[in-house]
Amino acid sequence: MRSFILIAICCVLLGCSRSVLPPAQTLVSTSEAALRSLVLSNAPLGMTQADVEMMLADSFRRQWRLIDYESRELVSQRGFSVVVTSGDYYLASDLAVVRRDIASSDVVTVYFLFGPARQLKDIAVRKWTDSI
Repeated sequence: MRSFILIAICCVLLGCSRSVLPPAQTLVSTSEAALRSLVLSNAPLGMTQADVEMMLADSFRRQWRLIDYESRELVSQRGFSVVVTSGDYYLASDLAVVRRDIASSDVVTVYFLFGPARQLKDIAVRKWTDSI
């Protein structure tokens, strides 16, 4: 029992649960192209959906949403650089949210496009402002 407590304290002090991502303020001020490169360095094209989800959970420490109900036209509007085909779907994850003021926040969202074979086809990054 004592060794378990010691391991838990070491993990907290050494940052075992830290994300590989820079701080949220840095992500918000980084270009979309640089953010795309950063994400691709951790999730290369061809990676399986399960591996992307594991990377989001373990390396980025971010949650995600599976979007498999939108039409091809709506999926295409996410900014992917490849043609969206029938059966494609995506995961969305907010990499950073930085409050601007009481009514708005700057947000960085990454979209992971998958084909029917559940392999990563493309990544799109969008910086936007969420406001009331």
